[in-house]
Amino acid sequence: MDEQTVSLYQKPMEELTAEWEAKGKAIEAQELEAFRERNAELFLASEPRYEVTPKNGKILADKILSLGMRGTLSDIKQAFEICVERGEIQPKPVPPAPVHLHTADELRQMSTEQIKATWEDYSRRGIL
Repeated sequence: MDEQTVSLYQKPMEELTAEWEAKGKAIEAQELEAFRERNAELFLASEPRYEVTPKNGKILADKILSLGMRGTLSDIKQAFEICVERGEIQPKPVPPAPVHLHTADELRQMSTEQIKATWEDYSRRGIL
């Protein structure tokens, strides 16, 4: 047996357990932080109303922790909505996307299926 293996056999089980638990917690904390960072990046890319400032970041991070959330994308979105509802974070105004409405001539040239798809699209987007 090599030295490292011999030293493991010489340590009491409680000491080995404590070492492994400490190492496991450190690795888990690193993985959780990386997980949260990835989800924060996704949130920033998907939420145009969020203004990136140190103050807003602290408010949002504190809210996630206070609610006992893990930091999934859904958690971050939910915490943001709560902060907005309570006035803790002021959302940036987002101008509406431009809407193209078809003319009567365009509609006449469409097939029934295209008109139906257009109607469903308009309905889904709240245009009609």
